[in-house]
Amino acid sequence: MRRKSSPRTRPFPPIAVLAALSTLLASVIVPPLAVAQSSPVNVAGAGVVSASSQNTGTGQTAAKAVDGVVDGWPGDYTREWATTGGGAGSWLQLAWSTQPRVVDRVVLFDRPNTTHRITSGVLRFSDGSTVLVPALPNDGSGLEVTFPARSTSTMRFEITGVRAGTQNVGLAEIEVYASPVPPDTEAPSAPGGLSAVVAG
Repeated sequence: MRRKSSPRTRPFPPIAVLAALSTLLASVIVPPLAVAQSSPVNVAGAGVVSASSQNTGTGQTAAKAVDGVVDGWPGDYTREWATTGGGAGSWLQLAWSTQPRVVDRVVLFDRPNTTHRITSGVLRFSDGSTVLVPALPNDGSGLEVTFPARSTSTMRFEITGVRAGTQNVGLAEIEVYASPVPPDTEAPSAPGGLSAVVAG
């Protein structure tokens, strides 16, 4: 009489095989999706700033228009941008060369003194569109300019009118609000060339 053979036991996978499987599984796990910001952000400070002129001797450079501080003469004059003898025709430009921005709002702060004042201007964008800017407040407060959203890699504020007697036009600060750049939510793909064979 033939004896019934016992079931064959499958050998436990070698440690090297288990390590390969662990690496493969880890590479395809989808990380939690980043939560996108919903509020517009001020991207003025992220741009490269240039201007028609600036007073480097007093520290009133173009970069001071995007330093996040609203101030200037008769307060801290080193916190504002001032031209050297500039009036109508002066300009300040921001450039975002690596990442165009979708902008829909700009806030402009004139120099806080009552002598030099901007009475009109225009915003020029890289797509060729323009937005007119009325007179800036003469009390140091900001003028908010809103417009339909547009994608742009540059924005130039050109001053087209100044108060009589203005000799060194400029800005205490400029803020440019853009939609946040969406996070990268694409799941990473598994690397090729990995395989695991389990001994039977």
